Amino acid sequence: MTPQEAKELVEQCGLNVNSTLHEDCLKIIVSALEKQIPKKPNISLKGTTGWNTKCHCPICRAFVSNGKYCSECGQALDWSDTE
Repeated sequence: MTPQEAKELVEQCGLNVNSTLHEDCLKIIVSALEKQIPKKPNISLKGTTGWNTKCHCPICRAFVSNGKYCSECGQALDWSDTE
């Protein structure tokens, strides 16, 4: 979910008084904001002919390389202290 989509949902919530809708909107907003906070990728070492570093998204477990975001779920990634 993009920040723009979250903004639109918040605007819709302002037009409704349904508490379930407000609750759902808040959950979506929190989820979208959490993805913008960089998290360190999960790193594992494994391989049959030596050690190979494998990095996975901490949220969806998709393989990630050195990008700023996970290509699967959009989670911001923090590569500091990772070599």
